[in-house]
Amino acid sequence: MMRLLSTTLIPFLLLPDMNYDINEKETSIDNMGDSLLIAIEECVNRGNKGDADSIMSEWIVDGRDPIDGSYEFIFIPNFTLQ
Repeated sequence: MMRLLSTTLIPFLLLPDMNYDINEKETSIDNMGDSLLIAIEECVNRGNKGDADSIMSEWIVDGRDPIDGSYEFIFIPNFTLQ
């Protein structure tokens, strides 16, 4: 059973000094969008519209999909690789 967290994903500016490769950033954003889409589809298939709307609101900000606009995201250092 999937449990939703009560957090909000908010697009921010990329910080240039974080030592991330641009491909790693793009991959992370793509993975986040793909994961949320899969979760939304699962909720819709189960008839759970409220959870689907909740998950969508984690990605869509002010009615705009960050992939379609000029949104950028903040990345913090990946301490799991140290």
